[in-house]
Amino acid sequence: MFRLDKVLHHRELLEKEARAERAEAERRANALEGAIESVRRERGSCPEDVGEGEPEAVVTELAQWSRYAEGLRRRERGLEQRLAAIRPKLEERIRAHQEIRKEVEGLRKLRARHLARRRRLRERKGQEAIDDAASRRRIPGPGTEFPKMTEPGHRGHSAETAGEPAGTDRNPDRGTGR
Repeated sequence: MFRLDKVLHHRELLEKEARAERAEAERRANALEGAIESVRRERGSCPEDVGEGEPEAVVTELAQWSRYAEGLRRRERGLEQRLAAIRPKLEERIRAHQEIRKEVEGLRKLRARHLARRRRLRERKGQEAIDDAASRRRIPGPGTEFPKMTEPGHRGHSAETAGEPAGTDRNPDRGTGR
């Protein structure tokens, strides 16, 4: 039990670390996804029509908006590449966390079964002691011991009565004995 507790504690620490690593990877992925969505919204808000005015001014403004939109597209592609690069790491961290969590759950179940088995054994031994004491006619007082039995569970055959014929009862409270 002592070793199992140490192993369980160690695995729980590993699970905690894996959970923290997974949360950090998920936070990074969510931040990148949020940035990508922000760039897409910003790019969507770019005007397609700049309005009226001098043709040269309209062309200049359209060129500026086009460069701005292209910059947003490049930024979006860069963010998507970064997200694609960290996604395998995120999936690996998720798998590692799930594996460690399964190990910890298994160890916890094993510990619970072990504790239940020990409890049942203690209860059975206690009940056997109670049954043994209840089956005796006389319980020895302080400083005396129970008579030794030659065969466990076989009443009436102690070392003292081993040479007597079967059916002989040495207890005077029971009657004649034959």
